[in-house]
Amino acid sequence: MYKKQPRNISIKLMSFWTFLMLLPIKAMAVLPNAADVAEGADTDSPLQFLQDISHVGVGIAGPIIAGVISLGIAGYLFVSFRDAREKGDWGKFGTTFILGSLVIVAVIVLALLAVEYAEPTA
Repeated sequence: MYKKQPRNISIKLMSFWTFLMLLPIKAMAVLPNAADVAEGADTDSPLQFLQDISHVGVGIAGPIIAGVISLGIAGYLFVSFRDAREKGDWGKFGTTFILGSLVIVAVIVLALLAVEYAEPTA
């Protein structure tokens, strides 16, 4: 049978030392300034600031709302499947599945359109 041999302590120490020596190399990344990254960073217009904030808000809220609606439809489909399995009424489940799929597709399309519409033009 295979007998596990003890590892040499020097190999462990050298591996640990190599790991410690390579660690600072990964941590030396230079991050860009926030002003270099933000859109419209050179403008001081409050209107431009509000437009940028609304774009970010719609960009975050749209997918969240789409996800919540998708989870709600998935939960209802689960309950409908359980009822169809118990009662044998598969027609209602099929209708629910088709309509739920159409609603999910419509919500995703509307969320994408809302994000595109809210995007500030250059």
